[in-house]
Amino acid sequence: MTRERPITGRRGGGATRGTNVATRSRSARRALGRRGVVAVTALGIVATGATMAGADIVTPNPRTLQAVGPTSGVHGFPVWYEDHEGTRLELCLDVADPYCDPAFLTAEGLDPDQPLRIGADAADSNFPTESFYHQGNNSFELPNGASVDFVAALEATFANEAVQDGDQVVFGRLRIRIEDGVPGATYTVTHPYGVDTVTADDRGRARFVEDITPAPDNFGLALGSRIAPFLHDAAGFHEVNGVQYVGNPAVETQVTGSPHGTNHVEVSGPGLTTPFRDDTFALLGKVAVNQGIEPLGVYAVDNASGQDYLDVHAKAGRTSTVEVAGDGVDATTLTGDGAGNFFARIPVDAFPDSVTVTNASDVPAEDKDVPVTDRIQVTSAVFDDGTLTVEATSSDSDAELSVEGFGAMSNGALTAAGLRMPPHSVTVVSSEDGSTTAPVMVTGSDAGEAVPQAGNIAGLPATAAMNQTITLDASSSTNVTSFAWSASAGTIVADATNPALATFTTPGTPGTVTITLTTQGPEGEQVFTRTVEVQGESVPTTVAVTADNPTPQVGDAVVLTATGENAASYTWEQTSTPAVQVSGTTGATVSFTAPAHPVTFQVTAAGPGTPATASITVTPTVDTTAITAGELRTGTREWRVSGTSTVTTANTVTVYLATTTGTKGAMVGTATVDATGAWTLRIANGVSPTTGFTRLVAETTRGGVSAPFAFTSRR
Repeated sequence: MTRERPITGRRGGGATRGTNVATRSRSARRALGRRGVVAVTALGIVATGATMAGADIVTPNPRTLQAVGPTSGVHGFPVWYEDHEGTRLELCLDVADPYCDPAFLTAEGLDPDQPLRIGADAADSNFPTESFYHQGNNSFELPNGASVDFVAALEATFANEAVQDGDQVVFGRLRIRIEDGVPGATYTVTHPYGVDTVTADDRGRARFVEDITPAPDNFGLALGSRIAPFLHDAAGFHEVNGVQYVGNPAVETQVTGSPHGTNHVEVSGPGLTTPFRDDTFALLGKVAVNQGIEPLGVYAVDNASGQDYLDVHAKAGRTSTVEVAGDGVDATTLTGDGAGNFFARIPVDAFPDSVTVTNASDVPAEDKDVPVTDRIQVTSAVFDDGTLTVEATSSDSDAELSVEGFGAMSNGALTAAGLRMPPHSVTVVSSEDGSTTAPVMVTGSDAGEAVPQAGNIAGLPATAAMNQTITLDASSSTNVTSFAWSASAGTIVADATNPALATFTTPGTPGTVTITLTTQGPEGEQVFTRTVEVQGESVPTTVAVTADNPTPQVGDAVVLTATGENAASYTWEQTSTPAVQVSGTTGATVSFTAPAHPVTFQVTAAGPGTPATASITVTPTVDTTAITAGELRTGTREWRVSGTSTVTTANTVTVYLATTTGTKGAMVGTATVDATGAWTLRIANGVSPTTGFTRLVAETTRGGVSAPFAFTSRR
């Protein structure tokens, strides 16, 4: 079933109910906006901070994408992604193709009159900031007036949201958004890729965004996305001029492809008498026409007394025609094995610096320049009793080989003696630019040294008062299997559950007392002793206090530690205001989270003598943050706010509406400060300013508060 989708506006209407599930009428669907299937992508992808809490995956997707193709020599993104059903999709980039949503592509910066290009920056490029391998989106209204958006997409974009070579990333996104729901309500959403729950905030907004974190030049990360397999029109793929598509983005359609058989979006929860289901989607996706080319290596085979060759290895489509050509190398078709692997051995009179490997079946043909190197084979890499021996050969008889970190090889061999331990692997490099890494096999006698048996008595002071109680600790002893304690005077009792600990009470008379620790272990019985001088009068109690982080950033954990002589107990007190929440006030340590102001603590140590005190002041580093740009697009309630902060680690910014005096109003959204100190917030369908709130103010988890910033508004 297909239906032309509206371009703008929202149509009201009721729902028709089935036996168990209410299915929405045509008039209940809410339009996706001027670009339909891609309207919701204006939020950006790598920007952080727009997801709300209270979302859980109930039923995950048992499937993932199957494979990713080679990168394109034109734009650096993968030529295709493939699901487990064998469907391969490529980026839909043709501005003249209505199935690629030309309006969106041009809005994202693609000039239809210029060839595709990704250069050093956006000014040197002609490529959309965002483009898609696949989209399957659904948007509708519930009977209670709430609106639902579901987005499933495999997106190509750039790590810093600007077109730049080297920043190409691909990620899978699954997103659920509910507006005008019941505040605090938890909704269960069943969709083609599983079941998730989302909880609405106090304004009835619920969000779930699952983005598989992208990384430049690591396109395999997207294979872990839940967007698998690719959804397509239930009536079959659309074929236009010999090219297939999963569907028409301008026409809503029923779909197939869900691994759970749930080819719909269904919502249940408070405010709905029965679950409400919508089963039509707007689809975008172009079945891959091209297979790309992945050269695996071009190697010079130099026979000192015979014919020289080039060995060419590549991967492409199973039925592709792969060719190679270069300076002094006639165009040659590689032999394929029917599984996408290709090879050719070509006789040559001289070796070129590089050759061009081409998939001639692609339209236009896809080619890549590949340097010619020799091929290195490590035939042996052995470590034996301190000596490393490496043997290797090269396909070029004139190549000079060396082992990285160990030096040049002689006649393909290297011996390095006097090594304390074996390397995990060795890398052999060639003067002809070849390189390979191989593991090292270890033979010979045992390596390493046995840990000696040793006892260690900790906690015993040099002097002590009469009848003083002291805790002894031998847990730092090594290779000990049992402990026995004794004292020449006084009493000593081993801990019942941990015999490495003991409680020693000094005698009531002065003198020297010897503590004896008898251990058992691999070396048999060993005895270790320490002495303490028991004094006839009370000894002084001393205390000092240190902070593990004396100048923390706001929000960091801080641990204060007290140490002293003859201290039996410690008591902590905060002497500054305002008070902070602390963990533990009677032990040797106390911890708290650094606030945006100095904090002073005093510790009192009690012992046989007069109690001792010590103080410490911790002065946190407070973030300085500022808003540098703020804009509201009133037509879509899209906020675009950016700024800077001086603290770049684990720092989250929350932006609020504010009056001219800085009085806070509703929250706009959150963003994360990046490593350069910059932060950006982009969020659609955000809050609408009320009267008097003409400014923005930013607060950070590191204590920063910005000055009020006057935002601009436009359609």
